[in-house]
Amino acid sequence: MLVERYLRLLEAGRRPDRILAITFTRKAASEMRERLRRAVAARPSLAARRESLRRQLALAPIGTIHAWASSLLREHAIACGLDPAFEVLDELQAQVLLEEALGRWLDEQAAAFPRLLDRWRRGGLGRELLALYGGARWRALAWARATRDADEHALLERWLALAAAERWPPGFDPADPRPWARREAARLGALRGGLATGVRGDALADALEQAIALCAQVAGCAEAAAAREALRRGWLAADRLRKKSEQPRSFGRAGARGNWRSAEQLAQARAELGAFASALAEIAPGAIAELDRAAVAVVRELARALLALDERYARARRERGALDFDDLIEHTLRLVTGGCGESARRRACSRYDAVLVDEFQDVDEPQRRIVCAVAGGEGDGAPPAGGRLFVVGDDKQSIYRFRGADVTVFRTLREQIAASEGGAEDSRVQLDDCFRTLRAPLVVINRIFEHVFAAPPDRPREPFEADPAALTLRRAPSQHGEGSVTLLLGPVRGESPEGDAPRDEPEAVARAIAGWLSGDSGPGGIEPGDVAILLRTRTRLKRYEEALAACGVPFVVHGGVGFWAAPEVGDVVSLLTWLADEGDDLALAALLRSPFGALTDDTLYAIAAGVEPGEETTLWQRLCRAADGGSQAPELGPVARERLALCVAQLRRWRARAGRGCARVLVREALEHSGALAAYAVGLRGEQAVANLERLLDRLGELERGVGGGLGVLARRLAAWVEAQERESEAGLEPGERGAVTILTVHASKGLEFPVVVVPEAGEPLRTGRVGDAVLGRGARPGAWEIGLRMPDPVRHGQPVDTGLRRLVVRRAEREEIAEARRLLYVALTRVRDHLVVSGRLGSGRRVSERSWLRWIVDALAIDLGRTGVYEHEVRTAEGTVGVQVVAAETIAAPGRNAAEREALGPGRLTAVAAQAPAAPTRDGAAVALGAPLRARLSPSRWKVLRSCALRYGYREVLGLDEPWVGTGGGGEPEAIELALRRGTVVHRLFERDRITAADLEAEIEAVARERGWEGDAALCEEARRAAHRARARYVGSEVAGWIERARGVWRELPFCMRLGAGELEGTIDLLLQDAEGRWRVIDWKTDVLEEDRCLERLVRERGYDLQLDLYALAAARLLGLEAHALEATLWFTWRGEAYTRRYERGDLERIEAQAAGDLGRFAAGRYEPPEDAPCERCGFGVGPGAFCPVGLERLRSGG
Repeated sequence: MLVERYLRLLEAGRRPDRILAITFTRKAASEMRERLRRAVAARPSLAARRESLRRQLALAPIGTIHAWASSLLREHAIACGLDPAFEVLDELQAQVLLEEALGRWLDEQAAAFPRLLDRWRRGGLGRELLALYGGARWRALAWARATRDADEHALLERWLALAAAERWPPGFDPADPRPWARREAARLGALRGGLATGVRGDALADALEQAIALCAQVAGCAEAAAAREALRRGWLAADRLRKKSEQPRSFGRAGARGNWRSAEQLAQARAELGAFASALAEIAPGAIAELDRAAVAVVRELARALLALDERYARARRERGALDFDDLIEHTLRLVTGGCGESARRRACSRYDAVLVDEFQDVDEPQRRIVCAVAGGEGDGAPPAGGRLFVVGDDKQSIYRFRGADVTVFRTLREQIAASEGGAEDSRVQLDDCFRTLRAPLVVINRIFEHVFAAPPDRPREPFEADPAALTLRRAPSQHGEGSVTLLLGPVRGESPEGDAPRDEPEAVARAIAGWLSGDSGPGGIEPGDVAILLRTRTRLKRYEEALAACGVPFVVHGGVGFWAAPEVGDVVSLLTWLADEGDDLALAALLRSPFGALTDDTLYAIAAGVEPGEETTLWQRLCRAADGGSQAPELGPVARERLALCVAQLRRWRARAGRGCARVLVREALEHSGALAAYAVGLRGEQAVANLERLLDRLGELERGVGGGLGVLARRLAAWVEAQERESEAGLEPGERGAVTILTVHASKGLEFPVVVVPEAGEPLRTGRVGDAVLGRGARPGAWEIGLRMPDPVRHGQPVDTGLRRLVVRRAEREEIAEARRLLYVALTRVRDHLVVSGRLGSGRRVSERSWLRWIVDALAIDLGRTGVYEHEVRTAEGTVGVQVVAAETIAAPGRNAAEREALGPGRLTAVAAQAPAAPTRDGAAVALGAPLRARLSPSRWKVLRSCALRYGYREVLGLDEPWVGTGGGGEPEAIELALRRGTVVHRLFERDRITAADLEAEIEAVARERGWEGDAALCEEARRAAHRARARYVGSEVAGWIERARGVWRELPFCMRLGAGELEGTIDLLLQDAEGRWRVIDWKTDVLEEDRCLERLVRERGYDLQLDLYALAAARLLGLEAHALEATLWFTWRGEAYTRRYERGDLERIEAQAAGDLGRFAAGRYEPPEDAPCERCGFGVGPGAFCPVGLERLRSGG
């Protein structure tokens, strides 16, 4: 559309240099320029000007708004007070500079803000400021300027105006709740007439009296402000009306029939009291009351702190002669609205006859004002008349809110353009023709979004909510017929899959794709490059990679976050870090383990161990001594010595060249000559790794030109980015052209299309809300913003809770997030060309979270979630009838099985697998051959199983079987297992926080319940809640809490994956800390319910926790590069509030590594040696229904 408009302007005589075209990405700009070049060459109407247009198009202003703004500002730099040679910082550079400026500001000025330090301390204040300022900066600063000098009255009036703009129950005024309270007191009082005479102790009657008393207290206040506070406090005290989580109670079964005059009056009381409690839960937390008044001083101080940080960061940019992306927009807006002088404004705004903007739904307010001003509009941002502004956008595809995009800007401009053109019909063109998608998926998509985008029945549509607009089919049937739609359901949460069934959703998705590629299922004719998996987030990306690899499906990860986390990027950074400082042992150790060095762990250990007592040498010195064969050289085999000599020779060559030339050239040569590039290029992600290395080389060149300061500065900058793991996508590969399935985020897929689109995790609940204490959101007036805080509440003994303002801001933000989630689903589904697959897990009882894509889809298509198996569901619409294939995950067989085998793997899956297992046991020490695993992995929690019986471990890890419950020592009854899972999930999530308050715990329980679909299991949730509160009570004041409070540094949820012999050791350390003396300690949380009188040390051994602790200690030592240094590891048992601690010296860690490597090595070689004391009586594979293990069966027959 943008290209056609541009061509018509050319046909009307316009010159390319007088047409400004703004695109969303550089790639889109490049493609537009190329399409214009080809179109000009093909159009007869432009033949006379073809050659001149070709030359002019090469220099025409076509690009992103930031690229164009940079060019404009350089041209007007003097008028804008800028250095014409300013550097433009990319997102990573800007983030590093901002964090450096924040650190200096905290050192120099934080003491001048005592209220903020008292509220958050230094580290917390830094995080809050970074979150606010590092988001949409212009919004935070607009708020700060409007708030800094505002008095208390003005701020409270602003906040009350925001409350008045919200939707409330009929008749409620948030400024003065007294009239509402009087009416409610009278209405509820009338319900007393239904009670029998002399009733006492009726739960419903007691709750009714509490509600009436609360209303009377609010109504009796002399002032509105006092009434708002009474409403807030009354709700907190209304224990008969609310749960501990502040959710309203349900009264569906409250009250005894004999205590009420009639069943009808009882039912009425239940219904009306339930409605009152729900209304109270909605209005009371958002009351602007005393907590907000107490926040006024903190809010004003926060505003001043943001402005002070802005000045410190601006000074850092000035000192560097640089602008960030926000600067480009701010200075350009000032230029085109006259802030740099009227003469400069006229020159900037009169140079274009037309302004064309693509993807306008993803702009923000400052960008809109720039575009309108440059197109000839008024300085207030109103659009120009006369067709000089042409924008293309789709409010259903606005999905970049996290970057500051505001869909309401597009809708407002659309209305303004129509008004400025006098309502002319041609001022708006609806683009609803769809040439991309085949009929079947398009009909289903239209039906889904007719429902998803429908106007709410109980309120007006909000400006950020998209309108439904059906797409019109314009694509003819292809070799794929009319296409297809598949809905993949399951596995069900809380249910253990039987036998061969997929264990989780990624495995089910991977199996389905493998079946389509092999032709065993699906429409046929599908190649790997046709398929794209679109993830909402990258949280479970690794699991999808593992599942696809296990099914033999080639894949590549495209876009999203991950470039700086890629192992090949980290290896190059280690190379440069060591070249800059040969004494950096950690960098050298990482380099030697990488494909650059390719030394084994045994060789590295021998070199590291070859140190005389009291000798202080670097790893590099020891490496050289070992390679040169000195008297203190370690004993190495001939192959290891040859490899070591080659490695050291290479490192010496690279060191000789370091700092004497271009680092980019040196790295490229090191990659090629060492063989590292070839090593990275193999494997399932080889193509991605090579692309990442090419991008890294490009960035090295850019940094060398811009940073200066030599190799050391360059290495430190790269290391800072790797440590920060900043948002940068992996290097781009054209999707669909690599002979591999593409995994990418929905955001990265925008503008792309694929023959087969798979949208997984549709059943996951939407995560809304904010984790920071300070939340920025819309104010009452257009263009106004507010920040809501958590404040210590005297009613709750100083515990930080939401102010009324924060509740209002978050409430509005959550509605915007849900609206964007609907648009994100639209973008995901409309990427499809031929075949659409949507998958989602079901909650317990086959329920689906109300806030999930899957809920919206099944409601729109009227799908019965109670049905199981495989069936076709008919979707009837005005466009005709389309069949949706509904597939239960448990019916999807592992790759390689034909239809007959899949049929055989019905109820008797374990029997079928048993037929492939050994026919008889070998008790003489010989191996039982199940076949070697594709990838030998070990985690701390699984080592006990491997040590006790490798055969049992093989069934789990190689065949992927879930062990059946046998009712004796196998882990407890299913309900107990589910409770343990819930308790562990909640407690672990709680201990990820810096502070652990009761409110944090309640919030975490509610969040986890929503995410996991637990809402329907009230009894289990309550048991998990009690256990979690007990864990918190045991923790507060404990020695573990003291360690963490006094620690020099604390790292939570620290993942690791490292080489261990012939396999890999992987897992996550719950907590790692370094105390004030520099000692390291690992802490692992254990949430088991333990007998109070049992010896803790004995319990640790029985449950294999000592083995887990050993591996966590080994992993920590590896991560920290510890050799002879001791460290401690602690198990904290949250139920008993006791710690079990072990101290590890180097000899201990050597022994642990040797044992674990030996066990893993036998497993990697496919050797499953059942020990004489194998715990068959507790193994579901060996005893009980469905048992098939030959060792267990023989023991059962022999009575052993």
